[in-house]
Amino acid sequence: MSLWTELRKAKRYRLTFGASIRWLGNDGTLCEAVGTTYDISTCGVFIETVVQLVVDTTVEVDINPPSILLNTRGPELHFEGTVIRAERNSSRDGFAVAGSLSLQERKSAEISSDIEEQRNSS
Repeated sequence: MSLWTELRKAKRYRLTFGASIRWLGNDGTLCEAVGTTYDISTCGVFIETVVQLVVDTTVEVDINPPSILLNTRGPELHFEGTVIRAERNSSRDGFAVAGSLSLQERKSAEISSDIEEQRNSS
């Protein structure tokens, strides 16, 4: 019998994307770092990074999945939440964040421009 209880509210997907992380330091200054996603859901994300954040730190994470079109930017995902777990071990360094994921809509003019550039380069 397992003593482990699954606490996640949504299914997580094992996806590795670049991530930019922002938080306020103890002195109120804006801090920034980079990492990669280990897994992601609509209400949680695990970020692998060398940065050591403590539990209860509020963070913003911009996630950059690849585009399906060559030479264009992919969708812009934005995650806001609170660090709920930090890991430092031989298999993985990083932290888990509980919060909310949103899709940052790109302007239709930007998308049209990307598509036109793709057509012209073919």
